[in-house]
Amino acid sequence: MAQWERVAHFYNQISGLYPLINLGLAPYKKYLKHELDMLPDGLLLDIGTGHGAVFGLDLRHSITGIDLSEAMLAKARKNYPNANLIHYASHTLPFENDIYHYVVMAHVISHLSHQKQGVNEALRVLKPGGSLFILNHFSQAGVLGWPSKAFSFISGFLKFSSHLKVEDITTIHANIKTEIMPADKLGNYKIIRLTKP
Repeated sequence: MAQWERVAHFYNQISGLYPLINLGLAPYKKYLKHELDMLPDGLLLDIGTGHGAVFGLDLRHSITGIDLSEAMLAKARKNYPNANLIHYASHTLPFENDIYHYVVMAHVISHLSHQKQGVNEALRVLKPGGSLFILNHFSQAGVLGWPSKAFSFISGFLKFSSHLKVEDITTIHANIKTEIMPADKLGNYKIIRLTKP
């Protein structure tokens, strides 16, 4: 079974519990909302939309949510009946090149076994000049990174990597403008913004 299939199966199983999990993730999405609110109106793709939390951020963008988990999308459709939601069952996105102004991957990149492929797919569907926003927990260097490494046993069960580093993402494309913004006060969560040339 491919990693994306394992992730889809896992989230199909826990979809009923996810609103509780999201309570812990919601504060970080406020930082993401702040960044997205500063941008001109545009077409936004939310990869890994889950139960549709991005639709609850009151963004003025035209949002499409996409997810591997049918059960999570069922929750999203119930919560946001007018939302544009798409199920996909592949490691590639079902869109043409250069469509979206913005792409969001909130708490998604750590679920990917091949982060470079995920970033490349997100960049592929972005218009030139568009931005990819990656919100995630990132392991810190040295002693501060030990809790992330210690948590790796549990995170493996939860189908994500707890010891992802900022450099794992920022070094994928050296020629792309990259900004790193905090998404919490402790420096564990960050937003990485990659702007497509």
